[in-house]
Amino acid sequence: MLSTKELWVIPIVTTLQDENVRTTFDKELTPRVEELLELIEQSRDEGNTEQELKQSLQLYDVLKQRKQQDADVFEVAFGIARIYDDQLEDSGTATIYYRDALAMLEAISTRPSVEGAYMRVTTLGALAMCYENLYVIFAYCRLVLVNPLSFDAPTSGQSEDATNYFNDAISAYEEHCDQASKVGSSEVDVSDSDISLLLNLNATAAMIHYHFAGNLLAQERWDEAKNVTKIALELAENSSMSTEELEELQHCIHELWLELE
Repeated sequence: MLSTKELWVIPIVTTLQDENVRTTFDKELTPRVEELLELIEQSRDEGNTEQELKQSLQLYDVLKQRKQQDADVFEVAFGIARIYDDQLEDSGTATIYYRDALAMLEAISTRPSVEGAYMRVTTLGALAMCYENLYVIFAYCRLVLVNPLSFDAPTSGQSEDATNYFNDAISAYEEHCDQASKVGSSEVDVSDSDISLLLNLNATAAMIHYHFAGNLLAQERWDEAKNVTKIALELAENSSMSTEELEELQHCIHELWLELE
């Protein structure tokens, strides 16, 4: 299977990882928030992940004290989760902040939008992958550290949490399929930004389907896994994936199909 770090396509639109993050914050921010943004940017430029995380957590606490919560808090929570997930490889702690981000997104989403769908699908997909990774670690510890002679240790695909989040992510994507289909067929004006987000959404959904197939394979649900990979290919071919990313995904899926024959 492909590594999530190689092909987990498109993080959220604006997070603390982005150079233009300060543009997402309004004019009412306190000097403390501005100070933290400067420090976070400096730590990131210096490659000091530990310090960046510490400052990001401080910023998160400050923003949560505001009377009116908005997308800022979601973006900071998601950014913290990505640090734990991608840089520190701490899936357990990452799930805490992904769930916080998801809860905040549900609270601030007042109407359907391409951006809202993209954020929701991306966050649910990230949660699914975190729980999948956690179960891999659990299975390894049980097999190798607890009972090296046991051959019936649980596999990553048996993780109920991972399966549920994969299903939630796919359901969230499917809810917005009608809106995505309007890009090529409707006379309704669609902004370039929305078109770009729809293509990114397809790319993210393709990778979620691909990794969900791995989850299904671990449960020996062969036919379902093959059907899911077909959907992944179709989505990837109509997405923002680069040629190299698409070709790698196609190769991995075709190799998988050969193994299933």
